[in-house]
Amino acid sequence: MEELVKNKQGKWGERWGRAIKEKPFDLIRDLPIIETHAEHFLKVLPVSTVSTNVYLRRIHNFVLDMGWLPCPILPKRQWPAARYKEKPWGSSRSSCRCKSHPTFNSWPMSWKAALVSSAIANPWPPLSESTSPT
Repeated sequence: MEELVKNKQGKWGERWGRAIKEKPFDLIRDLPIIETHAEHFLKVLPVSTVSTNVYLRRIHNFVLDMGWLPCPILPKRQWPAARYKEKPWGSSRSSCRCKSHPTFNSWPMSWKAALVSSAIANPWPPLSESTSPT
């Protein structure tokens, strides 16, 4: 796991450093890669968070890409799907936290008023025959 963190720099290195220190990784931290089996991963996955599961999958893919394992420890279809918790503001993009801001409801009117006033102050110049697209 430390080898993977060495390749990361800046904020990503810090993030990976924190991720590999999580408790669920203690179950496999001292195992040699070649001696790690699916049963080990299946012990880690239920006691970990979504983030830990994602990082475990990334570590698994890194080990495979480096050629340190001849085949996957856990086949792709056996990985549990990431199940994120419902966000307090809903799951759709149209409902965001900014709607709770007290002036949110006045913003659309303000923008509309600004557009109308700018159109009155600076009306589009009429197209002359020389600038006509046809």
